[in-house]
Amino acid sequence: MKYCTATSSGVGFFTHADREAAHLSGHQGNVWCVGDDNSDWIARVGGTEITLKEAQALLDAAIEEEQAEWDSGEVPIPKPNGENARPGKYSLPT
Repeated sequence: MKYCTATSSGVGFFTHADREAAHLSGHQGNVWCVGDDNSDWIARVGGTEITLKEAQALLDAAIEEEQAEWDSGEVPIPKPNGENARPGKYSLPT
């Protein structure tokens, strides 16, 4: 597994073929997890490869920011299932 930062440019940022070629998942903080054979995708989107430790730190910081917003009551963060639950931390896949 490789980790990178990349900012989504919208349509075409990743394709069905990209997802079929190797693991590809996006996370808060512009963190992306990609399969070991997906270096071409990282280069194509202008991503920067980082370590798991760096990726997890960026993810944690983004979630902590969301938690602070949720705790303030000013910006509810809707969940896909309609619940308004406080964002929780999780570990990136390895």
